[in-house]
Amino acid sequence: MNKLLLILIAGFSLGSYANSYGVTYNSWDIEGTRLDGIGLTLSGAGESIIYDLDVFKLSTSGVSATLNTLSLGYAFGEVSEGSFYAGILSAGSNISGSSRESDVELGWVKRGAEGNQVKVGIVTDVDNTLLAEVQFDNGVEVGLISNDGDTLFRVGYGWKF
Repeated sequence: MNKLLLILIAGFSLGSYANSYGVTYNSWDIEGTRLDGIGLTLSGAGESIIYDLDVFKLSTSGVSATLNTLSLGYAFGEVSEGSFYAGILSAGSNISGSSRESDVELGWVKRGAEGNQVKVGIVTDVDNTLLAEVQFDNGVEVGLISNDGDTLFRVGYGWKF
């Protein structure tokens, strides 16, 4: 099912709704334990719809996990000028005993235009997760996910379309 979802999103994004693809290095500090690894990003916008797909594989001391987030939202204004949005963020992993969780996401996004692309949001889960990402005009990407003191940082390179 996950592979089918990835194929559908990748195929959908090849059209005019794709804004960027990227490769990232991720570092996640969970209660003092640091996990590191690579990831892939896909983001896009079309009319008033925005989406993000992030997949990353993290490991430490021989233990690894593959995690993914999928965000789908509606922007209330012109995305290329910057707009507030509301949507759903769904997160899952291959960690035994965990299940996919989905929560409301609220924030501000700017995509699809020249210059930097920005997304800042809050996921309204129990701990109000903070999300922030910027793709600079030169392709460099930086991002942050912070939840109750556990923070994932990422840096990478993305190709804008």
